[in-house]
Amino acid sequence: MGTGYTRNDASNNIATGNVINAADLDGEFDAIVTAFGTSGHTHDGTAAEGGPVTVVGPVQDFVVSAGEIKPKTTNTLDIGTASLQFKDMYIDGIAYIDGIGEDVLVATDKKIQLRDTAISINSSTDGQLDIDADGEVEIATGTLDVNATTTDISGTLTVGGTLTASSGGSLTGTWSNLGTVTTVDINGGTVDGAVIGGASAAAGTFTTLTATSLNSTAVGNSSASTGAFTTLTASTNLNVNSSTTITGILDEDNMASDSAAKLATQQSIKAYVDSQVGTADTLTEVLGNGNSTSGTNIVVTSGDSITTNTISETTSASGVTVDSLLIKDGGITAAGTSTFAGQTISNLGTVTTANIDGGTIDGTNIGASSAGTGAFTTLTASTSLNVNSSTTITGVLDEDNMASNSAEKLATQQSIKAYVDSQVDTVDTLAEVLAIGNSTGGTNVVVTAGDVLTTNTINETTGASGVTIDGVLLKDSVVTGNVTGNLTGNVTGNASGNAGTATKWATARTITLTGNVTGTSGDFDGTGSLSFATSIAAGAVDTDELAADSVTAAKIDDNAVGAAALNVSGNGTSAQVLASDGDGTFSWVTPLAVSSQTLATNGSTNIGSLQLRWGFVSDPTNGDTVSFTSAFSTACLNVQTTASHSGAAAAGFAVNTLTTSGFDVQVSDGSIDGFYYLAIGH
Repeated sequence: MGTGYTRNDASNNIATGNVINAADLDGEFDAIVTAFGTSGHTHDGTAAEGGPVTVVGPVQDFVVSAGEIKPKTTNTLDIGTASLQFKDMYIDGIAYIDGIGEDVLVATDKKIQLRDTAISINSSTDGQLDIDADGEVEIATGTLDVNATTTDISGTLTVGGTLTASSGGSLTGTWSNLGTVTTVDINGGTVDGAVIGGASAAAGTFTTLTATSLNSTAVGNSSASTGAFTTLTASTNLNVNSSTTITGILDEDNMASDSAAKLATQQSIKAYVDSQVGTADTLTEVLGNGNSTSGTNIVVTSGDSITTNTISETTSASGVTVDSLLIKDGGITAAGTSTFAGQTISNLGTVTTANIDGGTIDGTNIGASSAGTGAFTTLTASTSLNVNSSTTITGVLDEDNMASNSAEKLATQQSIKAYVDSQVDTVDTLAEVLAIGNSTGGTNVVVTAGDVLTTNTINETTGASGVTIDGVLLKDSVVTGNVTGNLTGNVTGNASGNAGTATKWATARTITLTGNVTGTSGDFDGTGSLSFATSIAAGAVDTDELAADSVTAAKIDDNAVGAAALNVSGNGTSAQVLASDGDGTFSWVTPLAVSSQTLATNGSTNIGSLQLRWGFVSDPTNGDTVSFTSAFSTACLNVQTTASHSGAAAAGFAVNTLTTSGFDVQVSDGSIDGFYYLAIGH
């Protein structure tokens, strides 16, 4: 049952001409929220719930009654659409549907039953369709096409017409009255009382062939066939594929006959092998056959070999030693010097240390993946030399005058020294060096236009004279001359541009504010902070320019805002409060008085139109009726309960059938010691 809605304003305060307080509207809105909140509004016809809803839709075309949900007019309403569909539908009865317009999915192994449970269609497991009937399944059609890899018929198949197996198909099981069979492959059972090949001889494959005689007839004489028999008797001999002719089968455990024309039974072979193994069934006995050392050593004579895929170590982590060569954990360790004379070794993998004392290394990049140090007596490059992908060197020249001037050949130390010495001898003074390309001669350093002279320090030539650069004197950390640009340090002379820092403005200024905020500062030259008084013009600040809650009681002086400022008539009386009239004005009103009440275990009180009833109920049973100490004037809106239980978890209980005088109790899971309740109404 939901929470009903009953008008909260029983005193009719919300009416034309009355003062409507916030409490009146709050109470009414709270009652509506409660009625249409999480507990819902049932429209079940009970008090405050509203009458039942029996028709729904824009033209009342969906009708609900006690036993039916139906359209007002037949064949007019759809349940869902192609794009908006319901999820699951549960019907405990019979569905009457004129047609199905979509594929139908039957979940898991559920059945479609016809008439009763003995006739059904379902899929008992994925990939299988089951059709079950306790009588007969009748298929009436002109042509029945069964496309199946295998058709399994566990009972009897009766065919009134012609049964044709397509090319490559087969029929298995027991068949009777087959009539004329064009082709048949019989892989089991028996063929009794029938003449095989009576009219036209053919090759036969049989599981059992019984005949009193073969009258001078050769089986497979002109064209050999395959025969499969349960019992085969050869009166003289047996020959398979023109191999050794077998004249018999012996069951002889010691195989004393030692015949090359007779076979042996499985039992006699097993008996003979077991008897032989019994005489040499230990490694010592086996190795003793031709092993001169006996024991468990495996010894082969000179020239023989041991062939195997794997040789494993006997003791963990010990490896396997072959003639002092240790093979262990994927590596080979030689006790001495290993020589592979005249042998080609490939796919060595990673070799930790190799000592190559002769031969040649051809077509191999040494240090390809990880460069190493090479020590050579003679290193010959047949074409060129390249170091770290730099210039490719094609030769080394010993040419004192370097006349070749090659960019692809190196020079010997001797030729480099000879050439440098010859050049230094001709230009060995500053004047001679500077004279190369210096038109002024002397010791002046001259660079052509566009070139740059780069140095860390330029010192003065004569003490205390400073250094002059294009008319600007640089002396003792002071620049003298006209300079344009940014400078750091003291400047003597005229300067133009922006200064990085300044002590103060050359001319002091004042700051004046006009408009809604006015004020004028004193002189300001940048040497200190600035502050001055301002004024706000009358009417410059209204409610639109104040942030919400920006003006609090702490920001308003005591008695700074009087009744006149709030447009309220008079000062009211003691205990009265201001209430908004809804038009920007205020009026004095007296708040509702709360009557004094001593709260007993069971009692009641009224707060204006709000009425409260409370109490304690001991040992309730299902169906008990609880009466209030005094009835509500109009209606009981809600009852809240708190269980009191001293034993295990409290049983489930609820209240219903709220009236002005009381309510009923439902105890659903047993008994409880008691419960407290608080009822709210008006």
